[in-house]
Amino acid sequence: MASFPEDARSALELQRCADRALYESGLSAFRGAAFAAARDAWERELSLSEQRGDRAGSARTLFSIGVAHKSLGDYAKA
Repeated sequence: MASFPEDARSALELQRCADRALYESGLSAFRGAAFAAARDAWERELSLSEQRGDRAGSARTLFSIGVAHKSLGDYAKA
């Protein structure tokens, strides 16, 4: 496994925490039936995970965005 400087590890960990916070925010909104707010949070999180090259995170978030669109009745986007 490659060794990264401490600053790079810290920056990556901060990005992951920000992504996770956005995802959890969307999940909380979704549980409260605020489907548009959930979708918006997940779309912001998707942008961050794509910038970072996190394919697994992007896939999870795309699924969640689809569920939000379905819950909003927007079946074409779901």
